[in-house]
Amino acid sequence: MRRSTFRIPVVALTIALVCATVLGPTRAAAQSSLLLVPAVLKVNWFGPFGISPNDTARFVYSNLGADTVRIEWAFTNAETGELVCGNFGKPVSIQPSHGAIWEYSQTLTVDAYTGQVTETRNCDGKAEVTDELYFDAKLRHELVAWIFIQHSDKRGLNNAVDLPTVQLYNSAMIIGPVDSNGAPSRSMTFGRTLEVIHANPTAPTEFPRALLGQ
Repeated sequence: MRRSTFRIPVVALTIALVCATVLGPTRAAAQSSLLLVPAVLKVNWFGPFGISPNDTARFVYSNLGADTVRIEWAFTNAETGELVCGNFGKPVSIQPSHGAIWEYSQTLTVDAYTGQVTETRNCDGKAEVTDELYFDAKLRHELVAWIFIQHSDKRGLNNAVDLPTVQLYNSAMIIGPVDSNGAPSRSMTFGRTLEVIHANPTAPTEFPRALLGQ
């Protein structure tokens, strides 16, 4: 499936983004145990924002509260709501004074003879060649990120210190020269932070009850 690019009015786009990024994942989220206890669940949304083939989006979370939390996270396509990377339906536990890092990037290669473009999805250390084309004519892939944080009880939620951010950093590789192991060389600015994205202040931190059928 190839992604198509289209233009729609700003108001319609805002509504579409909310429906796509919230309603889309929720259909699968009905199977998630995190949504069964919404009273101790926090939700943070990030973006929309974009990456290029030379960027990596790094989800960083630190639990500086007093209880162990369970986490589900995801990067979704801002135009279609498609889940492109995440652990949706497979929550991980993070103990107090601990944290976790998850990464997503989408790289592309062009066949010098045929001109065929191939995109590779790099999700949390796993690479998957896809037949989709996410990058537009300006080599941008627009994303929305979100994280579900479930606390052990109401006391844990009230004393929570949840610190999630999305960091964009330069992960460009140099085409041509290789290192001593035969791998592509990193650019001189590899690893440099491009932007730190905090939770969108206009988005709710409680999962909308209407989407839970309540």
